[in-house]
Amino acid sequence: LEHTLFEVQRTASGYASRYAFCLLDDDCDGLIGLEEVVRYELFLPYSIPVLQHCYQHWHFVEIPGRMNSEDFLNFTQFAEDKTHRASQLFWFSCADIDGDGYIGRHDVRWLYDHVDKSGGCIPFQDLYVQLLDMTRASDKEAGISLADIRKSKLAGGVFGLLFNHNNLLLRRTTAEFSTRNDVPL
Repeated sequence: LEHTLFEVQRTASGYASRYAFCLLDDDCDGLIGLEEVVRYELFLPYSIPVLQHCYQHWHFVEIPGRMNSEDFLNFTQFAEDKTHRASQLFWFSCADIDGDGYIGRHDVRWLYDHVDKSGGCIPFQDLYVQLLDMTRASDKEAGISLADIRKSKLAGGVFGLLFNHNNLLLRRTTAEFSTRNDVPL
């Protein structure tokens, strides 16, 4: 039953994304750019620099820098559900700013500095330590590996904190981070 409910929600989300794509495609050429993507409500909480950075990591189906409806559907699904391996790989590649295979202190710092701080924010050191604790990073000096994130089963919470920590912490409870009984915060 739970799997069926998930599939129904995913299908409904897909329809909503396709409909939004049609509304965002002002010139009706079947392609949209970043300037249209930022208008979609799912991405409104993300800062422009963070969204630009993620957009640069996307593998476009047709034209680099322009999303067709399939690109947009996948992009929104990756943003909504970070439990799938492909989604986790995408978000990890976006968070690994220097490409060394780890989300280190400097990677987290770049993301922290580019997240909207309106409404207050937690201190950087608190955020970084929380991420290390959530993932139980195997090499705390190097940072967080993709394997650490997958092993923790907290990918949604980890990537939510990295890319949108202010909005996530202001609007969500810690129970939403976890699918297990132990709450990470």
